[in-house]
Amino acid sequence: MTGVKPKNRLSALDVTVLTKELAEMITNSFIDNIYSVGSSKDALFLKVRTRDGKLLFLRADPGVRANITKYVGEKGLSGRVPIFRRFLRNSRIVEVRQHEFERIIELVVSGGGVKSGVLIIELMPRGIVALIDKGSGKVLVSTADLTVKDRVVRPGKPYAYPPSLPNPLKEPPSKWHELLAASRGSLGSALIRGLGIPPEIVNEVLSEELRRLSASAVSLNDVAKIREMIVKFITKVLEEPSPVIIECDGKPVAFHPFKPSNIPAACRILSYESLNAAIDDYFARLETEVEKRKTLSPADAEVEKIKRTIENALNELRSLEERRERLRRILTVFERNYPKLEEIWECVHNTVRKSGWEHVKDSCHVDSYNPRKGVFTVTIDDVEVELSVTQDINSTYFSMRKEYGKLAKKVERSEQAINDLEKKLREKLSRLEEEQSKITLLPRSEWYMHFHWIITSNGFLAIGGRNAQQNEKVVRKYLNDDDIFLHADIHGAPVFVIKCEGKQPPPEDLWEVSVLAVSYSKAWHEGVAALDAYWVWGKQVSKSPPPGQYLPTGSFMVYGKRNYIRAIPLELAIGVEVLENKYYTIVVGPENLVRRKSIAYFVLVPGDEHPAKIANEFLAFLKKLKYRLGNLNSEILLKFIPGPSRILKKFFHRLGHRIIRC
Repeated sequence: MTGVKPKNRLSALDVTVLTKELAEMITNSFIDNIYSVGSSKDALFLKVRTRDGKLLFLRADPGVRANITKYVGEKGLSGRVPIFRRFLRNSRIVEVRQHEFERIIELVVSGGGVKSGVLIIELMPRGIVALIDKGSGKVLVSTADLTVKDRVVRPGKPYAYPPSLPNPLKEPPSKWHELLAASRGSLGSALIRGLGIPPEIVNEVLSEELRRLSASAVSLNDVAKIREMIVKFITKVLEEPSPVIIECDGKPVAFHPFKPSNIPAACRILSYESLNAAIDDYFARLETEVEKRKTLSPADAEVEKIKRTIENALNELRSLEERRERLRRILTVFERNYPKLEEIWECVHNTVRKSGWEHVKDSCHVDSYNPRKGVFTVTIDDVEVELSVTQDINSTYFSMRKEYGKLAKKVERSEQAINDLEKKLREKLSRLEEEQSKITLLPRSEWYMHFHWIITSNGFLAIGGRNAQQNEKVVRKYLNDDDIFLHADIHGAPVFVIKCEGKQPPPEDLWEVSVLAVSYSKAWHEGVAALDAYWVWGKQVSKSPPPGQYLPTGSFMVYGKRNYIRAIPLELAIGVEVLENKYYTIVVGPENLVRRKSIAYFVLVPGDEHPAKIANEFLAFLKKLKYRLGNLNSEILLKFIPGPSRILKKFFHRLGHRIIRC
């Protein structure tokens, strides 16, 4: 069962056993209320009060399941729940039954707003939940309106059951034989498709050899025996159910009302007192697995995908090997018994031509035959061989030999594909292990980080506006008379305030701030190589314009002498600084400053690459670090990239060394 898609709905046998359990649990109980399951418009919760006052929740998921659940979760009022409430609240459940041997559960109700009705829960694909007026047979309300080829379901119209297969428990052997004789393919698939026998019953009751027989070639006598085996099995399950969940590799893959006699080595059986409890736990765990997959990181999800692909490939390989082995045994029989097979073939060929197919069993000692296909089977050395009356023995042998060669090549290719996948998985797991061993750093948040900012080599904090509004705020709120006002010598640049409390920063620090001032100006977009900046004391700056003039937002009057810093290159380093091995922050400035603080950085100059591309390339570059930078994404990095750029240099630490790539 590993690698197989988990069972996702009830079978007809499940419904039969479950209906019996539900009848014992909720017959003569009252429906107190009805809810939707979370925001779902189709799934319903029925709040049921039993005769002894106990409250139960019946979950009805059309097309999936219906059971008493202990996993109630979020209840809602979406879809047509208010209409169901109007009819069903305070009604009594008179009877719980199954419609034929179908995946349909019916609750016969009386009282409340319905007086007398039937709540029909359809558990096959495209199923719905519908409330029917028992007297008229018309739909009162349904979870959805249906207009499909085979039926119409909508309020006011007579309810029509979904198209159904013959009830295999009621049909005689002759009807089984008639249906199977008209089927194409194997006996196993014909029993499932033509008679509605659940696959788990077919696999449990019939051997693989029987299941692979041609359905149309099975005699009435053999069909009667097969029917007896299946009906006997179903009867035993109904009388003495043994509910289980099948768990493979720690994950639920199936549930049954019986213990399977054979499961894969990687699987185990979990027993339950009732099928209802097994179904409830199974779907709860299945939903948990789905949620887990939703929250997997892309790397985890890729590993899971490769694992599933390998499981599927292994199953396919096993199937190919089984087919190859079966064909090898047949070829061995051919080679050891060629004269005998040739004699039987001649006998059948002549008998059919002279007397007809009905005489070949007695005359030629064949096991079975199919006149429509022109084939017959014989058993030699416990190996069943199918021969065609239209193809001689020699042609059949070489055709099988050719098919064997093809299968051998498929097996070889499949083994190679699995080896490649396993190698890929090992590489992914190694990278994932490396990623999981990384230390997760959280972003450090300070008040000044809403602006452009820098802490200079000598510890001075400078903040700058990202737009006109922030320029206004920086000056009005943070610029004191003994602080420094710094600006690029161009219109359209951020204002920087250096908090220095009357101390004049060294030229080195003024240079570092001026690099940000010119880089975040419009000069970057114009591709300018270098630009001047100037600084003044805060007391030289005024927001008050001369009489009769107006200053727009973010503009100021500067009085007195300006101190210029000449020819500042537009070259900006953007790096990641680690703090206390717990936090990180993005730092910007001239390369000399950023290098001393950062474990990794880019050096940018004006260029043609879109900022988003630069940001994504930096993020990819940072994956080489031994840290995982929590919450860092391209949108955050875009705030630090001045505009279209070219990467001049990349730098990161690895094993204590600095590595520079240009």
